[in-house]
Amino acid sequence: MRGKSLSLNPLKEERRFHQLCVEPPLLKKDIPPNDEGWLYPGCDFKVDCIDLVNDSQGTDLSVTDNWEKVYPKKGVVAAFGEKLDDIYGLPSDDSEDDNYNPENPDMKGTLKKKLTIIDPMLKDIQTKKHERIHEFLNIETQIATICAEITGNDRVISPTDVQVNEQDLTAKRLAELESHLQELQSETNLRLQRLGESFEWTVKEHKQQQRFNHITSLVSSSIDEITKQGSFAFHIIEPSEVEVERLSALKTNKLRELIFKRQNELEEIYRSVHMDVDCETARQILIHLMESGSDPSGLLSSMDDQVVKAKEEAASRKDVSDKMEK
Repeated sequence: MRGKSLSLNPLKEERRFHQLCVEPPLLKKDIPPNDEGWLYPGCDFKVDCIDLVNDSQGTDLSVTDNWEKVYPKKGVVAAFGEKLDDIYGLPSDDSEDDNYNPENPDMKGTLKKKLTIIDPMLKDIQTKKHERIHEFLNIETQIATICAEITGNDRVISPTDVQVNEQDLTAKRLAELESHLQELQSETNLRLQRLGESFEWTVKEHKQQQRFNHITSLVSSSIDEITKQGSFAFHIIEPSEVEVERLSALKTNKLRELIFKRQNELEEIYRSVHMDVDCETARQILIHLMESGSDPSGLLSSMDDQVVKAKEEAASRKDVSDKMEK
């Protein structure tokens, strides 16, 4: 009969249940007949909490202590709840990290049993988090080092100079940083290649220039200062004119190579963001301009500007695409 009265007045019985849980004693032997079914779980739960708090906090609580003394101020949250917070709070989008499932049959049972299951899971996730942070630190340190080299900063970058954002340790963010690092490494290799070519040509030109030192030394001299006989003889002037023509042609060819390299770079940028551009027509226009006598230096400067604008446009399109995917 008493069980029926519970369902007829749930608010009254809920208040009474709360009072019984809070005030001692909450012992099975004190539970009135016919109330065992709904009060026994409360007794078992309080006993579990007391055992857990005593084990983890070194306290000496007993079943006769007030419920407020046991929960939450006495460490059930510290011993159990914070571990759950750690698991839920770890940022990750990797499926292999999603091991914690409160609905798992293994998670049923006493708090002690749940804690023994959660502890190794927590340690495993924390280990993965530390490994992921190390990956981010390694990549971001390399990025910072290359950026410093490109900008001419000779300061040595160490891992302590890099601050990893632990709020975003997702695989997607890691892939973005790896892609950025590859771009910087490619840019570095290209710059080293250009530097090597420049050094090689400088050595060659230096040997060629030595043959005409007697001519170049006269460039800054006035007529009155030229006293050496035969300085403007035909056998001296003619080879000099040939050398000037050779150097001019060499300069033009090098500028053309650089122009087409810029065009290739431009086309690659367009392809990376799926921009529809008539590359063949653009190449034909460049060839026509160079054959018609346009200044190669001006064309190269124009191509540099186009590459900069294309990179900005590509970055803008990528941002829009990423936002749409999210």
